[in-house]
Formats: sequence, structure tokens, C-alpha cells
Amino acid sequence: LLRRYAPRNDCLGFLFYSPLTGFTLIELLLSLSILGLGLCMVVRSFISSLEAISINQDYLAAVPIASEKLAELKLQAYEKKGLTPSSDSGIVELGPREASYKREVSEISEPEYLKEDLLLAKMEMSWQRRGKTRNYTMLTCLPKYKEDEE
Repeated sequence: LLRRYAPRNDCLGFLFYSPLTGFTLIELLLSLSILGLGLCMVVRSFISSLEAISINQDYLAAVPIASEKLAELKLQAYEKKGLTPSSDSGIVELGPREASYKREVSEISEPEYLKEDLLLAKMEMSWQRRGKTRNYTMLTCLPKYKEDEE
């Protein structure tokens, strides 16, 4: 930025002005502030990625639990030759925290041709993480219970 020149003598004794070597205080402060800003951005992105990994671990723990609860409904549908509309809820362990779940079997509203044979099964899980509610929902269709017509 700002260069200072000092008088010097060359090998023949002539006087000339050459720039002083080294950095000025302004150059040093400016480079340190740029370095500090860069380090702040790197640390911030590192912390954000750690938080995202932790949140994804919660979701990865929720998927098998929700699948297991829906598999229980599928097994009931197979054993009883169908299901009727119903709902239940409870609490399960989700790693180091607890999660609540709500399992609901309801009538399908659309399309018309599925109303007679299928029910909509919905598995919804929710848990708290740092004051925010996180949710995971799975949906599937299961056969509707029909009385034997003879």
C-alpha cells in the first residue's frame, strides 16, 4: 500500500532511493483481518455441518422405528384379512431422546376406485431437538377388512 523509500548508495557510490523491505502496519492489520474473517467462515460452516449431521442421525433413527410400526399394521392386515379404521399413539426411544408416535388408519378419499378395497395407514413421529419440533411421516395403503359374503 504505502511504500517508503530510503536513500542508499550503490557499489559505485551513487545515491539512489530504493523501497524499504517489509510490511507496513496497515498491511499487516489488513491481512490479519482478512485471515480472521476467513477463519470465522470456516469454523461457522464446520459447526453447521456438525449440526446437520446430528439432525440427520435423528431422522435415520426414526425411519426404522416408523417402518416397524407400519409393518405391525401390515401383519395385522394379513392375519385378520384386512383392517378397520383406527388410531393409536405412544412413546418410543429415539437414540438419546424420546419420540412420540401416532399411527392412524383412515378411509381413502381419492381416487374413488380405491375406496372400496384400501385404507390409508399413516405413521407420524415427532421429537424435540434444541427447542424445535422435528417430524417424520410415512404413508402406505393397506387392505380394508371385508365380511365374508356367502
